[in-house]
Amino acid sequence: MPSPTAKRSRNRALYVLAFVVSILLGLASRRYPTAISEFFGKYPGDALWAAMVFFGLSDLRPRASTLSVALLAFATCFVIEAMKLYQAP
Repeated sequence: MPSPTAKRSRNRALYVLAFVVSILLGLASRRYPTAISEFFGKYPGDALWAAMVFFGLSDLRPRASTLSVALLAFATCFVIEAMKLYQAP
């Protein structure tokens, strides 16, 4: 039995699958907006994009804690969205 402090690795294949599925659902949300928005709400593309970032980072950092991956994904999404707001003269 592993110790409580031992870090377990994530199932990387499962995170790659979730990454690909979130991309496919994001593309489907553009093609079929009403069907996807019933499940994901008003902005399905944004939610799926943030989930894709989390799944991708989880695959790249399989031994990191879920909290640290979630914070890194949040920071990544925040920085990218803030950069989209900047308009160069």
